[in-house]
Amino acid sequence: MKPSQKKMDTDARVISQQVLLSILKHHHSLTPEQLKPLEKLDDPRDRRWAREIIYGVMRWRVRLDAIISRLLNKPIKAKDQDVHIAILMGLYQLIYMRTPDHAAVSVVVNLVKRSGKPWATGLVNASLRRFIREQDKLSALVDQNDAVRLSHPDWLFSEFKKNWPQQAELIMKNNNTRAPMTLRVNKNLSARNEYSLQLTKKSIAHTCSELQPDAITLEQPMESKLLPGYDAGVVSVQDSAAQCAAALLCLRKGNKVLDACAAPGGKSAHILESCSDLESLTVLDIDPVRVESIKKNMQRLRLPAANIKLEYKVMDALFSGKALATQRFDRILLDAPCSATGVIRRHPDIKFFRRPADIEKLLALQYQLLTTLWSLLAPKGILLYATCSIFNTENSQQIQQFLAANDNARELPFDMPWALKMPVGCQILPGNDLNTVNADGFYYARIQRVN
Repeated sequence: MKPSQKKMDTDARVISQQVLLSILKHHHSLTPEQLKPLEKLDDPRDRRWAREIIYGVMRWRVRLDAIISRLLNKPIKAKDQDVHIAILMGLYQLIYMRTPDHAAVSVVVNLVKRSGKPWATGLVNASLRRFIREQDKLSALVDQNDAVRLSHPDWLFSEFKKNWPQQAELIMKNNNTRAPMTLRVNKNLSARNEYSLQLTKKSIAHTCSELQPDAITLEQPMESKLLPGYDAGVVSVQDSAAQCAAALLCLRKGNKVLDACAAPGGKSAHILESCSDLESLTVLDIDPVRVESIKKNMQRLRLPAANIKLEYKVMDALFSGKALATQRFDRILLDAPCSATGVIRRHPDIKFFRRPADIEKLLALQYQLLTTLWSLLAPKGILLYATCSIFNTENSQQIQQFLAANDNARELPFDMPWALKMPVGCQILPGNDLNTVNADGFYYARIQRVN
């Protein structure tokens, strides 16, 4: 990765440090909104470099912090967290980006100077140069702790071990890798093989999944706006695991469909792309800003077909039972709020902002949502429960509990050749050595209302 040196020295490292400071000091999630400062960088190479640093530091922060604790005699004060972040950035470049020693050290020292803290230049310089001298020894010392070696907080390390004793190490290794960029071709506007030809003409290397009929995975990620046909609605960015929802709903002509926690809206769009003769789709989300974003994306994708009624509702799905009491839906998608432990490779900040206490709250919320939405399901209707979690308590155990408490509910089993069959539903584990399409971690269970 060779960013343009002029921009690098004046902008990219400064912006990367500012974004990391916002995330780590102010506990902001690593969202597109937080990455907006990168748009100030004109050169796409600089933007790529900045993303690499930001995501890389977040992925490896546990291990990098363990190394820093051995380099410093005492922790850096909270008010000087920007200095701590500069050292994190320097270590990440030295270890994972293979930046030449002198370049990594000198540029990070200059970064500290520009931040108005010249007193810290000696500390940063000495710390990084000591690491260069003692890298093998320091790495071996911190890696004696498996949670540090795999760069996960202790509680999360323990939970993965408890849930997936055989696969836990691979899961955590995969969490520290870059997720693939997978596309979903809008079949209303293009056949997948036609879009594949467009990518080939543009020399964009890619593969077409044999298991996901609408999916194309790029060999190298790129900005979505640069994809051929993106602005015209021909393609969307969506992971292979998330693309399962539309097919699992078993959509039929005349169905009334509810997407109950719809943002960011990819599954809603895929529902409309998959079945052009639905009666209606109701898109529901609690956040008005995200609902507006869904609307704009639907317009980009030229959805829905003229004969389908599309409604947007801004409300808490927990109160939808009363608000929609006069309606019954043939299909309901509940993509439930969850720990998001299946998408850590895309959102490495989850490691630090998720807490054990959050899980109990999420379990209660998931069950409440299941109960509320069940009351809106028509007889013989199907509710698809989905999470991007890989914790069994949020997934198969949650659905087992719901089935045991509702005599009019039965599981509709399904096969997914690249997922693990669970007591109820199927679990996808993240990464291509745990599933054959290199998808995110996801869980699906399909329940039918008997009467």
